[in-house]
Amino acid sequence: MSFISANLKAITDAMLGGGQAWVDVKASRAINTIYTNNTLKPIFVSITLNASSGVYSTPNFYADGIIVGGSNGGDNRGGKTMTYPVKVGGTYQVTVSGSLTISKYVEFR
Repeated sequence: MSFISANLKAITDAMLGGGQAWVDVKASRAINTIYTNNTLKPIFVSITLNASSGVYSTPNFYADGIIVGGSNGGDNRGGKTMTYPVKVGGTYQVTVSGSLTISKYVEFR
């Protein structure tokens, strides 16, 4: 590998997306649990939550203890997907008032 190629690869790898991929982490994630981005790059968290018929639920996504998004509630039978960035060293959590289940939980890491 030439000097220029090696430097270009190093720059590309340092950028968001360089060396990262979507990873299914559903088996190791739970609602109402705080996680930390312990990677060396920002990540994206994408979670899809589903409810039983007629269940009123309100999901929220927290980054560093601050609500950065979610839903005003309602019937989430069709599923509610939330995708948010998390900075290096940042914490993140999905909380739910009501009864929702995780149908998909992936992270771009």
